[in-house]
Amino acid sequence: VLGVDLSVVGDKSLLDRPNTLIVCNHMSYLDIMILSSVMKTNYITSREVREIPFFGIVCELTGCVFVERRKEIRTPEIREKELTHIRKFLKKGGSITLFPEATSTNGEELLSFKKPMYGPALDADSQVLLLCLNYLEVDGKPFSRANRDNVCWYGDMELVPHMKRLANLNSIKAEVRILERTSASQFSDVNEAAEYSRQVINKSFRPVETGIESMARTGALELSKV
Repeated sequence: VLGVDLSVVGDKSLLDRPNTLIVCNHMSYLDIMILSSVMKTNYITSREVREIPFFGIVCELTGCVFVERRKEIRTPEIREKELTHIRKFLKKGGSITLFPEATSTNGEELLSFKKPMYGPALDADSQVLLLCLNYLEVDGKPFSRANRDNVCWYGDMELVPHMKRLANLNSIKAEVRILERTSASQFSDVNEAAEYSRQVINKSFRPVETGIESMARTGALELSKV
């Protein structure tokens, strides 16, 4: 319906396996629709999303696990309860997706990966599946700073106006890269798990193009070679 032309690169047999923490970068609520089209998984998201009218209810009905990220509300007791819930879910054979940047971004770079949510995977001796989501084109033009705000939802953007812009697009070209599946037991702690997964995903991440990069790639601007 949204005109997304999606390609999946890598070993699809690694998807839809039990007791798996799936780790992916994050730029938009559209990411969830795209990932859900290729695999069955629940999601870890913030309680602030649960508070968005209609959208929050949809997330709850589809099995999202909500965690409190607001420092003024979050307490050690709340965090431990959340981690215990995720740990039990994984031990029962569940598959859950984590966006460790803890927010959607503008597509320029990967943010640092938050560490606590890796803890349940280590405790449950889960598998960790690393994915990279890239947006390549918007309405036939390279994904760039000029058009990213039609796809990326970040900062203080209002949801409804953004959804209207997204729905008015003719086409979006995206790809999901299946990078690596490994056992959480290979990591000594959550710090190593977060850093390793960020390094692997960052190698496949394609940030938005600047205007100059876009023109050069399409041949509109000839850059001299040194």
